[in-house]
Amino acid sequence: MALTRKKSFKFSNEMVTLVFSEGLFTEGKIVVHREVLMQSAYFQKQIAIKDATFGEKVVLYLKGCTKATGIEMANWLYSATSSSFTFDGSKPPHTEAVDHGWRLVDAYRLARETNLEEWANSLADACLEMLDQDLLWLEYLQRLNAHEEPDTGLVGLLFTALARAIRRHGWEKYVNSIDKSFLKALRENGEFGARLMKRVLESEGLSEKSLKKKSCKWHIHNITPHCGGN
Repeated sequence: MALTRKKSFKFSNEMVTLVFSEGLFTEGKIVVHREVLMQSAYFQKQIAIKDATFGEKVVLYLKGCTKATGIEMANWLYSATSSSFTFDGSKPPHTEAVDHGWRLVDAYRLARETNLEEWANSLADACLEMLDQDLLWLEYLQRLNAHEEPDTGLVGLLFTALARAIRRHGWEKYVNSIDKSFLKALRENGEFGARLMKRVLESEGLSEKSLKKKSCKWHIHNITPHCGGN
């Protein structure tokens, strides 16, 4: 089911510790009100398992993400906003934009793994604001591909962003100047190359404005209602 969003909370003293790790290393931990986590069906299930097993203080382990990403998730659960992933209309320096992209991709991975569709969809919307920049679209895709079905959600949007960048610069310039790892990816994965070629052909005349009008195309709606009018 979709996240049951509460308009206000009556916080008790019950807290849940979330421990984050990447590989063999613990990245850190945060403490979140149990009531906030219980908005989510995913965390309801995880907490119920812990309650049945231990019946004391609940500690949940989230693998493959950093503490910083966990804080982003907690902020969204508390306030239903992802303000740290939006810009004020100004174009940030390239290095900052690239880092912004990495944070967004990592947050999206966590949103999908914890089945927080509303958060994942808001992150896809935030990515739409970055399409006019030459970012690490291929590397972002490689980070996400193991966590998403082809051509859906943020993966589909990143494919389109990469295709538009290639069409904008031309194949030769993109391979030699923009992303030198691109040719290797094509050689190692023929299916990826075929999918990308299809997207390049489809991206002709596709403006950023038209993409934003169809933002629901990049959303996941397995447990959430479809967006009206998109």
